Amino acid sequence: MKPNITNGNVSYYVFFKSEDIGNFSNYQYLPSTQSHSLCILNLEEFICYKFYVQPFTSAGNGTISNVSVKTYPSVPDGAPLNLKVISNSSTSIYLTWDPPEFLLRNGDIVSYIITYSRTLNNTVDVKTSSTFYVATNLRKYTDYIFLVYPCNQVGKGLKSALGGNSTQEDGMYP
Repeated sequence: MKPNITNGNVSYYVFFKSEDIGNFSNYQYLPSTQSHSLCILNLEEFICYKFYVQPFTSAGNGTISNVSVKTYPSVPDGAPLNLKVISNSSTSIYLTWDPPEFLLRNGDIVSYIITYSRTLNNTVDVKTSSTFYVATNLRKYTDYIFLVYPCNQVGKGLKSALGGNSTQEDGMYP
């Protein structure tokens, strides 16, 4: 909004920083000949930014105004990390993983979809809200492959690295 009393030609400094990341990342100088609005592009998704606007004229600096705004989320750009697939028994396999990197989540991770199969053609999908899962009722002494997808409020993200293991044999041999 244009000020009522300008005390000369008003120019502006606009500073902004990510409240989630820290340091001042950018600033803009708006000369008095430009409009009293600014469109900031290429911000990260689902990050809280704090904007500071300081007007100034040849007479000196004005009072700094500030506002905090959180950008909209989008589907995760990162995949789950460090997938570990551990044979648990003759009919179960234990999985654990880490969430995607913070800046690649693009929102709060609300669940994960685990896809697994004995072949790539016949898959089973399950959903969990934790960073571990136990696949049960599997065939004995059989190879399985696993993928994990992160999901936030917008949708499903990138798949993890492929993980695999075999269920154990049933019983001991003399």
